[in-house]
Amino acid sequence: MSDAPADYLEKMLGATVGIELTIVSLAGKWKMSQNQPVANRAGVVAGLQAAGGDEAGAVAALVERT
Repeated sequence: MSDAPADYLEKMLGATVGIELTIVSLAGKWKMSQNQPVANRAGVVAGLQAAGGDEAGAVAALVERT
């Protein structure tokens, strides 16, 4: 945005509207390469384990379980 002309930014700011929403429910879906062949899933797990870290390890475990 720093390269945008000042008059453009002023025009956009004037058209900006803020809203507030209350979340009443949230639904999610895990996408853990379930649609991939076993070889691809094994590669995903190996890559995540090689990356190291708690988060990568947790995701690798999820891919293996699903």
